[in-house]
Amino acid sequence: MRQTMPNGIKIAIIAFFAALIFYGCSAENSKYVVKTLTIMPQSAVLAPLTVQAFTCRAVYNDGTTRDFSPEWSVSDSALGSITKQGIFTSTSSQSAEGFIRVLYSSVFATAEVSVRTAIIAPQTPQNLSASDIKPYSVSVSWNTLSANGYLISYGTDSSAQNIGTTESAGGTLQITGLNSNTTYYIKVCAFNVNAGNRILGPFSSAITFNTADYPRKFTISGNKILDDKGSEFVFRGVNILDPADMDLNYNKVNDDYFSNIAAWKAKIIRIPIHPAYYKYYGSAKYLALLDRVLDLAAKYKLYAIIDFHSIGFPPSTTYMDLEPAGMPFSGSIYAYTDQELMSFWSDIAGHYQFDSRVAFYEIFNEPTAESGATDSKSWQDWKIKSESIIDEIRAVDSDCKVIVGGINYAYDLEFAALNPVNRPNIVYATHPYPNESLSWDAAFGNLKSNYPIFATEFGFDPGAAPGIHYKADSQYGNDIINYLEAKKISWTVWNFSPIYDPKLLSDWNYNPTSSGLLFKTYLLNLN
Repeated sequence: MRQTMPNGIKIAIIAFFAALIFYGCSAENSKYVVKTLTIMPQSAVLAPLTVQAFTCRAVYNDGTTRDFSPEWSVSDSALGSITKQGIFTSTSSQSAEGFIRVLYSSVFATAEVSVRTAIIAPQTPQNLSASDIKPYSVSVSWNTLSANGYLISYGTDSSAQNIGTTESAGGTLQITGLNSNTTYYIKVCAFNVNAGNRILGPFSSAITFNTADYPRKFTISGNKILDDKGSEFVFRGVNILDPADMDLNYNKVNDDYFSNIAAWKAKIIRIPIHPAYYKYYGSAKYLALLDRVLDLAAKYKLYAIIDFHSIGFPPSTTYMDLEPAGMPFSGSIYAYTDQELMSFWSDIAGHYQFDSRVAFYEIFNEPTAESGATDSKSWQDWKIKSESIIDEIRAVDSDCKVIVGGINYAYDLEFAALNPVNRPNIVYATHPYPNESLSWDAAFGNLKSNYPIFATEFGFDPGAAPGIHYKADSQYGNDIINYLEAKKISWTVWNFSPIYDPKLLSDWNYNPTSSGLLFKTYLLNLN
């Protein structure tokens, strides 16, 4: 008897073999699933309107790698176009950056593409010239070209390259950090830049120029005044008239006056500004007048000391009562208040803080205690007051060089050695007129071992009446100059006029007095 299989078992067997067939097929199909895509080359740099073939490779789940034909695209149509076969043609006539992209299902890959125009070297810039030549800077200019920028090379040799280079985007440039009174060479070329690459055009022929030797910058180091080359510098010159006096009474704010000073080969002028004149004019008008004086002096490369020209004692705000006849104001020409003294220096510092023609500020002409005493207490009082004046100035002009006079009409500096002014960049002033009881060594000469000294006012007159403090003969004149020169002490003699004793001039034809002739001879020989 034939036995038959129950229906339930038949169904189970059929289901088993169906599942076996299904999973077998699924496993086989999974081998063909794309895992990653790669484009070759992975980057390309092309010139405009050129062709590049890209290929694609696929890595499948079974680990095999095969060529693949994906869907190609370009990130930006301005970059170019690509065919189904991966042939890319750049169409941009300008530089461009972008990428090629392939996509299959959710798998993609990219390749970077750069299209770069050819970099053309610019031509040579023309008409290179130098202008506004100063001691430490120069402005240069040239005709501009179609270029991305300009390279300027300069130096002190004819190759114009032993110092360095700098760049400019346009046709002008100011070069700073130069040395005064030095010959420089300079040349320029244009350059183009594309995608970080630079190509230089040819350099121009080098031009040459000399930096100016005026106005130079001076510094103070130890007991020396140094020029911008680091050498000790001795100033020699004259005191002039108060500019207001020149303007109101003598009509000497002119080229004639300053050309005659230059004819004596003076290198510096001391400008005495009386507080009464400054107050009479007002700050704005007086500063405009002072600008005129400095402009005339600069024509002859004269440096300047600006001097608050009073005789008195600032710690107690006292002053000498001197009221010359014919003044347009009443009261002493030396009269001042403490506020006027401070305001004067605030005005001056603000106006001339960047003007190298003004080499020094002399904060007070002749400090003299009421009793005329020469003692440590008078010096201590004046020292403290001088520091407050200096602070007022340097709140505005921090880099200025300040002159502080001694006591006893600015002659005596003997107490400064042990009790110096506690501020940097200080020069001490002395007025070594003849007939002083204290020796030059004791009064100021010994101090030169530690600090710079400037004899800002002195002179003599053999014809002065007996008892006048400046009465002396030429022996004094020779002795004082030889002493100052031996100590390398700077000096300005009083007064370049036929008006104020001791006079350097006998008339307004600029004929010298006997003392004027002596000092003129030294200036001509030493400067």
